[in-house]
Amino acid sequence: MKVRFKNPLSQFIFSFITIPVGVAMLIFGNWWHSQNQAFVDIAQPATGRVVELVAETRRNNEGRQATYYYPVIAFTAIDGTAMQVKSSTGSNPPSHRVGDTVSILYNPQNPAEMHENSFWSLWFPSYLILGFGGLFLLVGVSMAINGLLWMIGTVGLLGFLIQMWRRNRSSGG
Repeated sequence: MKVRFKNPLSQFIFSFITIPVGVAMLIFGNWWHSQNQAFVDIAQPATGRVVELVAETRRNNEGRQATYYYPVIAFTAIDGTAMQVKSSTGSNPPSHRVGDTVSILYNPQNPAEMHENSFWSLWFPSYLILGFGGLFLLVGVSMAINGLLWMIGTVGLLGFLIQMWRRNRSSGG
């Protein structure tokens, strides 16, 4: 779907949506990345083994049922405690088979807090959100600049400033 604007003023107005969405995505992506970095800073590496695949069936966005497979990973914590933790990342088809060896990171204070030690599990989601946030921000800023330049070129700089002043006065500002 391609969005077309009849004039740059529409772009300028639409930029008031895309810029805040982009900024919000950048803030959220940065927060998620910071949370992951804080986890990695305290995490203990270990090698685990997939002992089970838990199938969970849910409705997807189209209302269809979809089954996702979550590996249950067994590992031994640094204090000798045997742990079995279901991964928070499921997939279809399954990303692992029972018996697979998996590199993990876990919180030594709470060994049930465990993540697979991979780019896709730890970093990809936050980078994806940061990338889309940057894209929304870039598109929004370029639409705002294009709209402003069109308005200034259409009514001149002085005319643009007078229109903005009139709108401000009429809105009670």
